[in-house]
Amino acid sequence: MWGGVYFLSAAFALFSVFATLLWIGVSGRKLRIYAAICLGMFGASIVSYLRIPEGTTKSLIAAQRGFDMAFSSQFEIRQNVAEKLPILLNLCDATTDLIVLPEGLSSAIGDGPPVGPWHLVSASAIVLGAQRDAGKVTYQSAYGYD
Repeated sequence: MWGGVYFLSAAFALFSVFATLLWIGVSGRKLRIYAAICLGMFGASIVSYLRIPEGTTKSLIAAQRGFDMAFSSQFEIRQNVAEKLPILLNLCDATTDLIVLPEGLSSAIGDGPPVGPWHLVSASAIVLGAQRDAGKVTYQSAYGYD
């Protein structure tokens, strides 16, 4: 039931309303209702935060090559990807559920798969970004391999 930052933000917003009502001098039943709701939300937030989450644990690796692609030539980018990507994929063991690679590693034409100076072989699912050429326009696209 943990609502994360949204639930906590709503509790703080309600607390601000309560503080404003207190500041302008509202008293009595209306103020008690806001106070009870505010305390209830903070209490529910703390209780739900302390609960152990249910479900299975998944491991995700965001693999970065540590290479500045903004100021490099296409040749340098392709050479770096060809050298570093196999090393990154080997570091991600079989217990990794998902590997997220950065955008700009490859390109694609139309609805075809992305091509690049690499061969994706991994026991884990992989998501990567590529520029997809669709004739007169180019799209930034995400591709997944399972």
